[in-house]
Amino acid sequence: MWKWNSLKDLFGKLNEMEYVILRNHETLEEEISMGGDIDILCLKKAYVVDQIHADKRILRDETFNYFIMVKDKKIPIDIREVGDGYYDEKWEKNMLNKRIKTAGFYIMDEENYKYSLLYHALLHKFEIKETYIYRLKDMFGIEIGNDDNTYKLLGNYMRKMGYMIPIPVDKGVKFNREKYKKICEIIEL
Repeated sequence: MWKWNSLKDLFGKLNEMEYVILRNHETLEEEISMGGDIDILCLKKAYVVDQIHADKRILRDETFNYFIMVKDKKIPIDIREVGDGYYDEKWEKNMLNKRIKTAGFYIMDEENYKYSLLYHALLHKFEIKETYIYRLKDMFGIEIGNDDNTYKLLGNYMRKMGYMIPIPVDKGVKFNREKYKKICEIIEL
């Protein structure tokens, strides 16, 4: 089994490809040390999986959950690709086109990051994590929660950008259908 010597080495290889970290880049090393994962979006998942020597966590084709070895530690990594329905395909391309290199890896620009995190907190979770509530409040400067104002914030942005809400291909992704309906109503106004 392939082992990376460090996260720096792993990101050195990833930086040769088109990818972006989806969230929690601010506390990436802390997240990993506490058992968290790395979430990335890339152009071609199969190529990235091969290049970074990622192994499937779950032996099903319809999931995007992998792990890599750094020294003797197994680190979970979710590898999303353009067109997989995690976000609107047009939005995924926008995230990659506007990515920024910082601290040795690629992250999203501020606008894509805050709205994609809001989308993730609302649609990929059944309850908004407390850490996301605080982070999103800092990003938007307003209270964020399970309420109509928060749904309108996301829905209005998606309508302005021409984004829709796809159903994720990855069967392991939670998908909040109740919030999906509410936000779609706003997008389609």
